[in-house]
This record gives sequence, structure tokens and C-alpha cells, in this order.
Amino acid sequence: GTGLTVYPGLIDMGNSAAHVTLKSTTDALVIAVETPDTDIASYEDVVGRHLERFGERDGLRVHWVRSEAK
Repeated sequence: GTGLTVYPGLIDMGNSAAHVTLKSTTDALVIAVETPDTDIASYEDVVGRHLERFGERDGLRVHWVRSEAK
């Protein structure tokens, strides 16, 4: 197995290391990654690369905007 658990709109990146939520709007796919600050750049890279690869034919590009921790 891949260690990933996928639910509608949620990806659990194995052992709850990170939670990725996806929400579709009319203008964008909003992606939220919840993980410790020390790991965020790695998950942005992994998720972004995969999404861009999946959407390569349509020219999909991922742009991350970080919000303050809650």
C-alpha cells in the first residue's frame, strides 16, 4: 500500500503525518495542508508536484499561500 488514506476532499498522508483537504471553487482548487511547521515545505513540494503532473496537459500550476497557524 501507499500509506495514503483518501476520503472525499481529504487525504491522510500516512499515520496522520499530514492532512490535506481539497475544496473546489469556481475559480480554483483550494488546498490546505495541516502538518507541523518543520514539515510543511516538504508536503507543499510533494502535493504540488503531483497535482501539476496530473494537470500538466491543462497547464495546471500550484501556487501556495501560507496562513498563520491557528
